[in-house]
Amino acid sequence: MQDTHRGKHPYLVVTSGYPSADDLYNKAFVHTRVRYYRAQGFDVRVFDYDRRVTEPETYVFDGVPVTVGDDAALRSEVAHRGVRKLLVHFLTPRLGECLRGFGSDVETVVWFHGYGADGWHRRWWEHIDSGRDLREWVRGRDEHNARTRDFYQSYFDEQADRLQAVFVSAWFRDHVFGPDMGFVPEKSSVIHNPVDTSLFGYRKKNADERLKVLLLRPFNRRFYGNDLAVRAIELGSRRDWFKEMRFTLVGDGDYWDDLTGRIAHLENVDLQRGFVAQREVPGLHARHGTFLVPSRKDTQGVSRDEAMSSGLVPITHAVDAIPDFVTNGEDAWLAPMDSAVELVEALERVHADPEMYLRMSETAAFRVRQQRSLDVIGPQELALFADTGL
Repeated sequence: MQDTHRGKHPYLVVTSGYPSADDLYNKAFVHTRVRYYRAQGFDVRVFDYDRRVTEPETYVFDGVPVTVGDDAALRSEVAHRGVRKLLVHFLTPRLGECLRGFGSDVETVVWFHGYGADGWHRRWWEHIDSGRDLREWVRGRDEHNARTRDFYQSYFDEQADRLQAVFVSAWFRDHVFGPDMGFVPEKSSVIHNPVDTSLFGYRKKNADERLKVLLLRPFNRRFYGNDLAVRAIELGSRRDWFKEMRFTLVGDGDYWDDLTGRIAHLENVDLQRGFVAQREVPGLHARHGTFLVPSRKDTQGVSRDEAMSSGLVPITHAVDAIPDFVTNGEDAWLAPMDSAVELVEALERVHADPEMYLRMSETAAFRVRQQRSLDVIGPQELALFADTGL
């Protein structure tokens, strides 16, 4: 039953994508928040904004009611349910035009995770296989970025009295959004993505578990850096210690066949094609001790944090905001950007020093609980809702 002290009106989370039976990983970090809000007594539903869906669709995921639809469906949802608070993830100009139509009694909190609020030059590698003329493509992206920048500036100016921004890292706010969009909203906060440490519980690792390496990633974007992980496994296979380690790769996507085909012949590599539900991930964590999580771009790294919460030691790259969340040699191993060789060196260090591994495992789990657990982040977000007057 809803706690009436949690707000007189229902809350609506508006996002571009949400987990479903067919897409378990889609914005799972938004779902983590929603489950927390509802557990605290808030009446929260989800609206998955998709302009292609002209007839609204509904489903329930993990107990959360979800509606999928376009502008008309969103307006109907807000009006019929008496929504006075919109919690928006991944604001786009098209969505913003719809939100502009709501009256002054509807307040909005917008979370910026990275995508859509950064310049094209920060994701250029995503387009190298497009086959389009490079000059034409750059010109088009420049025009798109200019329109996006103009939208954000005008939208935040118009809605200033009923709009707040949340950035998942100070790095993204200061080094990406500010320079690329030309301003930082006056009413803004930095609140990290939360980690459900009760779901991703910590069990003290033993030294042998360090040799069991897990990679759990989609294989549909270059910025995940899965090619670097595969290259590291190829290079590592030439070293004597390699045969004592076991690698499990779980995921799927357009690049799966090409990348995993290069290492499928290795006896100590287990390839598991497909996605797993969030509730199944702790089981994978329990059977492994090292988390191989390369990256070319990240504003935080939620899957890495979830693994750390379970006691796994991550091996990743020192790019973007990642060094704000982990410390090389203390709770993670960091390689320079685009380096597969340094990933191999980190794997060798894990193999060579079990005592250090055990210390790092405990430190990783502790750091997540101190800084990014739901018990820490959840109240910060709920306080933000209260600060806006509802």
